[in-house]
Amino acid sequence: MTEFPVPPSNYRALATKAVNTYIRKKFPKFFSSEDIEDIVSDVTTKMWLGRKRFDGERSCVEAWVWSIAKNVVLTSAGRKANRSAIFLELENGVYSDNTSESLDRSREFLPDGELIRDETLGGFYDALPTERDRRFLAWKIEGLDSDDMARAEGVPKDTVYQVVCQMKRRLLKLAS
Repeated sequence: MTEFPVPPSNYRALATKAVNTYIRKKFPKFFSSEDIEDIVSDVTTKMWLGRKRFDGERSCVEAWVWSIAKNVVLTSAGRKANRSAIFLELENGVYSDNTSESLDRSREFLPDGELIRDETLGGFYDALPTERDRRFLAWKIEGLDSDDMARAEGVPKDTVYQVVCQMKRRLLKLAS
């Protein structure tokens, strides 16, 4: 094992960079600035507590901090999703802590949520018969609107509507 290569005065800056990078990549607009500050504080604390176990021969310090940040962000996201489920109101005005929406939404923040998401998307892509359909699914997931898809594919906007509608029907059959 090697000595921890970062002085304590730089822990927070390193934690902030790792947390903000991961949040921008996976959870844009999900956390408030106060949430992010709390997450950075948690990462900084974990760095301090784990500094003696850091092994520079196995990993660089940035990768080590990134791993800590990722785990803390995922845990925080799961907690926030579970808390926000309490505030979902059903149509009849009754609150429930067991709505299918909250359960479905919170699954994506589990530590293996990314793996489950990737496997699910792989199944969707496999169910589509043409490369064109897979391209449109990828664009839909990326959040492109119909105009952008029409431009990218070089087709009229009406064609985009047809392709997306057919794609949704195929995927709905897969789900049932």
